[in-house]
Amino acid sequence: MRVITTDKREDVVLRQLRDYCDRVLSSLGRVDQRRWGEVYIRGLIFCEGRRSIKHIAAHVGGCSEQSLQQFVNQSPWDPEPVRRQLATALAH
Repeated sequence: MRVITTDKREDVVLRQLRDYCDRVLSSLGRVDQRRWGEVYIRGLIFCEGRRSIKHIAAHVGGCSEQSLQQFVNQSPWDPEPVRRQLATALAH
């Protein structure tokens, strides 16, 4: 029996999350939007306590609070294709 260490499990989970984000956020036209979308999703999943932009930016690390704030509040992208991809991903 092969034992998977915690570090390897975390790597697997992060890789799966990255693949999931690639699928769900594929409709976002710009690379930076997809990157910030993934950061936001990771923060929503992994942050403990309050999930404010400030808290997510601090928890994820290497993340500009201002850039994440702009993605969430000001970035021009249509949420409908993302919602459809999310619904499709959750159905499978």
